Amino acid sequence: MAIALYAARRHYWVMMAGLAGSGAIAAAVLSLGIGGRSLSVALITQDPRVGVWRLALAMIRQRPLLGWGFSGLRELYIPGSIPGHEAIFHAHNIWLFLASEAGIPVMLGFCLIVGKLYYDGIKAFLKGGLSAENRGILLGYLLAFTSCLLFGLFDVVLFDARLNVLTWGLLSSIYVLSHAAVLSYSTAVSKY
Repeated sequence: MAIALYAARRHYWVMMAGLAGSGAIAAAVLSLGIGGRSLSVALITQDPRVGVWRLALAMIRQRPLLGWGFSGLRELYIPGSIPGHEAIFHAHNIWLFLASEAGIPVMLGFCLIVGKLYYDGIKAFLKGGLSAENRGILLGYLLAFTSCLLFGLFDVVLFDARLNVLTWGLLSSIYVLSHAAVLSYSTAVSKY
């Protein structure tokens, strides 16, 4: 959407096509649902993830520093305590998963490392120092990685190999491009 809005500044037809496409997607979701499930308020209020998140938060409160160990949620889960689920394998949220199973310090360390790389990418994009082509590529990588971060709110991306490779590949690409921006910016400053 951000790329479409940027392009819409120059081309009115891009904005109209984006609005028409967004309208078509919204109409399809409202009429057909998502993944074979129709949309309703119960889809949000009775989502089993809410119960899993509560369980993960209780686990964090009990052992905030060291967590319960990996597979801790699976071992501590009482079968059937969340209706319709005999087994729960993870917290369906990357941050709750790390904090409940590895502890808050591990989760914070992970967030600091990934967050620093992501922040450097955003800073490199905003500051400039890259060619227009590389700047556009960096924007695409940043938007894709943002999507992975948002997906991490509702599932653990570490368990799907495809998403795992995609996420780490995006983060490494952001690092390479932001590092190239720093080098080109410092070279340009040193010339003057």
